[in-house]
Amino acid sequence: MNGGKKRKPIRRQTQRLVLLVTFLAVLYLTAAAAYGMHYLKRRSEEILTEQMMRNLEAIVLDKAELAESEIRVYEDQVRLFAGYAHDVYETPEHYVKNEVLPPLHTTPQGVFSMSRAFADASIDPKDPEVKAELELLGAMEQIFVPVTEDNGGKVSTVYMGTETGLLISYDTYAYEASTDDDADMVFDYFSREWYRTGKKASGVFWTGVYADEFGRGLNITCGAPVFTGRGEFRGVVAEDIMITDLYDSLTRLSLGDGAYVILLDQEGRVISPEMDGETVRDLELNEEEIAKVLSGETGLFFSDEEVYHAYTPLEGLGWTLLIHVPSSLIKSPVNKMGTVIGLVLVTILAVSVEVLLITVPVSGKFASRLTRPVIELINKVERMKNGDLDCRAEIMENDEVGDLAAGFNEMADSMKRHIENVTAMTAEREKAQTELDIAAGIQADILATDYPAFPGRTDFDICARAYPAKEIGGDFYDHFLIDEDHLALVIADVSGKGVPAALFMVVTKTLIKNRTLAGGTPAEILSDVNDQLCSENKAEIFVTAWLGILTLSTGELIDANAGHEYPAFRQGGRKYEFLRVEHNPPLATIPGLQFTDRRMQLGEGDAIFLYTDGVSEAKNPEGVRFGLNRVTELLNREPEANTREVIESFRSELKRFVGAAKPFDDVTMLNLIYFGQGGKS
Repeated sequence: MNGGKKRKPIRRQTQRLVLLVTFLAVLYLTAAAAYGMHYLKRRSEEILTEQMMRNLEAIVLDKAELAESEIRVYEDQVRLFAGYAHDVYETPEHYVKNEVLPPLHTTPQGVFSMSRAFADASIDPKDPEVKAELELLGAMEQIFVPVTEDNGGKVSTVYMGTETGLLISYDTYAYEASTDDDADMVFDYFSREWYRTGKKASGVFWTGVYADEFGRGLNITCGAPVFTGRGEFRGVVAEDIMITDLYDSLTRLSLGDGAYVILLDQEGRVISPEMDGETVRDLELNEEEIAKVLSGETGLFFSDEEVYHAYTPLEGLGWTLLIHVPSSLIKSPVNKMGTVIGLVLVTILAVSVEVLLITVPVSGKFASRLTRPVIELINKVERMKNGDLDCRAEIMENDEVGDLAAGFNEMADSMKRHIENVTAMTAEREKAQTELDIAAGIQADILATDYPAFPGRTDFDICARAYPAKEIGGDFYDHFLIDEDHLALVIADVSGKGVPAALFMVVTKTLIKNRTLAGGTPAEILSDVNDQLCSENKAEIFVTAWLGILTLSTGELIDANAGHEYPAFRQGGRKYEFLRVEHNPPLATIPGLQFTDRRMQLGEGDAIFLYTDGVSEAKNPEGVRFGLNRVTELLNREPEANTREVIESFRSELKRFVGAAKPFDDVTMLNLIYFGQGGKS
């Protein structure tokens, strides 16, 4: 009896001890699991958010690069038109004259037609001089037709207005000027923004957005001035691009619901097909954020509205591309995992309460059965926290603990898949960057970089350099001896950027060199190379090029210009000046083109400076172009400098001028000083 009475308190004490131990164990496990889950969620959120932010910055840069490529296509087309118009005026004998008629109001919409208009009603189309100039301008149809009809409908009109008051256009819509098909249209284009801007411009320019006069919606115009060989202004060529088409291509984005692209002009106005007056100040950004977006730089910030904003400038148009992404899209993978983690925590707490309600006789056994899988799960969480994403919990029972293990496994699978996707995307970008770096190295090896390039030659000094705006570019130069007495000089600029332009550059450089070594004048060489490029040019890339052949014993230089920038010459001890003479259309545009040779005599100490438009059109952070005046000013600053010093000085000055602005175009330069048979003194 006494022994039985003594065992009862011990049993109760044991039961209480088991209950206390069970309670403390469950409490500890619950706290440990909660902490582990919280840490895992927080760390996962940090890692995934950081990766998604990097991806968002990459997306806005890729989007801007794509937009710049599309903008460059329009600019290259306008340069082509301007070069062609220059040649039409300078060498009219090379072009077939064509009559340009009044606009026909009955022409079906969507059908291109060539037509004329006059800036003033007093201009008489029957006047011999007016008629002759109109017929000459009619030759522009040869270049308007192939370029315009292959643009996918994005260009609505191409045209040229002259200083003499004549306007020719190639339009998808007929002007509805009159019910009389023979009536001429009077259109005072002298007061229009595109003409006034073009008259002051030194190269390609863009207007602001405006409403089309013929009810076709909003347009933007890309134009360029046309000069004579003596530098006299003759007029402006331009093309109108429908904002709807340009807007759709620049704002296309697939990031999820709530993410979209915004385009802003230089004044901060929101560009859209409607242009309803909305500005950057209507986007719920504070003054500091607005200043960042309009700074002309690339960046990313998180606003008070729970939105990520990534922004970058579009250099060609002077616009800004802004991507708006709700934070929910960035954090959605983490939020999904958070839901699973929350369910796990609730399950743990529910199980803990259930354990506490279990009767004492079975508490020890049940605690043992419960503790083992929960401890195992905690260990799995710890392993996952340390980076083991392959660990999985064993589902031992079809109960709450089993549900807990299943939830953990689902969370682990989801997290692993997402991290694998993010890792794959990052690896793909790194692979692409590595391939671009290799391509850049190969391209650099193709261009001569070791100087002096012709050791032992004292009759001339030469140096050239190319600085791509991206990893790889489309500019190239070349200089090689055809024989001991003839030196070939080449500089060229392939339209577009990136890998396609680089590949086309290699092909063009090879063709020019091989054809030059076979003999012939520069005009004959460029004509043959043009035909070869046109035969296999499905990408519709073209090349501006200058080719010269210098006879070293006499100083005679024969050159031909295929739409390239005017070279600068220094002759007879005078200063460098641009030789504004006729040049022909670029290579790879129209088969059968005939080019023109030009001859000049170099004397001792005379020099040539060749360059691509990346020099003259380089812009500083305020959008001011380097310009041709600065080119000659810099060349004449140190007249005794050798060719390498000229190139290095030019590069330093360009870098100083551009400053923090994003590189706009490839920069390529070639400088030659001729010393003659007497050699360098």
